[in-house]
Amino acid sequence: EPVPGCLGGEDESKGTDYCSRKDAEIVTASPTTAVPSISPQPTSTYPRLKYVGDEWKPKSAFPLSECEGDCDSDHDCKDDLICFERHGTTEPVPGCLGGEDESKGTDYCSRKDAEIVTASPTTAVPSISLVPTSSDEYRIYTKQGNLVGYNQAGWDNDVVWKDVIADVRRDCAVLFRDDLEYVAKAIRLSFHDCMGQSEGYGCDGCVNLNHRDNTGLKSIMIKLRPIVEKYEEHLSRADTWILCALTALEISTSRQFPMTYIGRQSCKDSDDIGDGGEKYDIYGDEEGTSKILHHFNKYFGFDERCTVAVMGLHGIATMKPKNSGHGNGPHSATWVKSASHKMTNEYFKGFENDWTYEKRENKYYRKFGEKSQWYNGGAYDKKRLVLLNADIAMKWNVEDYVEEKGHIYCKVSDEAKHHDGKNPRKVPDCPRAYQTYNIVEEYAEDYDSFLDDLENCMMQMYTTGYREGFDGSYLNYYGDDPATY
Repeated sequence: EPVPGCLGGEDESKGTDYCSRKDAEIVTASPTTAVPSISPQPTSTYPRLKYVGDEWKPKSAFPLSECEGDCDSDHDCKDDLICFERHGTTEPVPGCLGGEDESKGTDYCSRKDAEIVTASPTTAVPSISLVPTSSDEYRIYTKQGNLVGYNQAGWDNDVVWKDVIADVRRDCAVLFRDDLEYVAKAIRLSFHDCMGQSEGYGCDGCVNLNHRDNTGLKSIMIKLRPIVEKYEEHLSRADTWILCALTALEISTSRQFPMTYIGRQSCKDSDDIGDGGEKYDIYGDEEGTSKILHHFNKYFGFDERCTVAVMGLHGIATMKPKNSGHGNGPHSATWVKSASHKMTNEYFKGFENDWTYEKRENKYYRKFGEKSQWYNGGAYDKKRLVLLNADIAMKWNVEDYVEEKGHIYCKVSDEAKHHDGKNPRKVPDCPRAYQTYNIVEEYAEDYDSFLDDLENCMMQMYTTGYREGFDGSYLNYYGDDPATY
């Protein structure tokens, strides 16, 4: 007999009674919504072939472990392992599974006494496959038979993953407890990591520290390295970075941010802390509301609400001239008064302040060149607040008031101290940003509305590069239509 609101039980012989909701109805599973069964766990202990690098690049991967490649001599292998040189691209490697469909002909490290093995149907390792279980959820089976991929409810309570996830969260929390500055840094790192869609990548566990927009991230990457290495048998660096960022968000907002996706791929061209990959401008062409909206839509699939909500993360951050070229003279500055690791909506309330436009020569940090920003307060006052052009664009659209050199010649306040040395009363007003102005006003009044959107949008950000097939290509989770610009 079927149980209302539940699937299964058709082939059960015990007649077990189950808990059900009072208002539940009898349901049946269609072929498109059935949850796939898990293939038998392999009884063999043989590892599968794994390509990790070549010619000691990356250095952290060498010497190689059993069944890892590419090796060129026994010196490339750990301990008493030998480098098994293959003749042909499909030759099996003693003591290892896999490689039958390989085209490179990679050489792998193997035990001297190992024998050729084959996987029988009872010991076969299930290949990775995507099986839809609903319109917004896909399940993926790893080579170990563990269920991963996208899970809308999160993997935190899953019988296989809950202990690993809890342990990683604990280690990240200890890091943050010892230095609360790393709460904002972990979130910033995840934002920079997930930028980009080249060749299917988004959140890929690496950022290019040679790009000036990524200056200042090295310290958090070094801090996270021991945690990444501790759990590398279970999670990629990309997954561990995101899990630490989710933990940081929970500490900052006192809300729950579940680990909804496991299986992100770490980029292959980075060092042991994750320095590498492509270079991306974080804000792109930052003068103008529509340009910023287009930039965030291109790289994250964000609509207006997501773009504004994520900009609110500046409320827990500190800008340092040595990292960005922005600040309070030669000193650090914040976006909000009494900035801390705790998220508030003061960032949005602060737009009501009188903001003065200025250009910074950056004589102390010339690599950033001349920068423009907006400040509230006295020069070099410890309480001086600063906004970037990208922040201002959330409420005022300056794109029609930008000179050839990038200087902005419209004002956002009659009470500004000056406008790049000019009397602000003789400078035209910046028009409202019609796409985002009301959202800023809403968040300033409604803290919960801001947190609701931030939660949804960060979860969307953290699947950048992995959403193909389960959200209709950039469908916003809380909306009905894809964002378009």
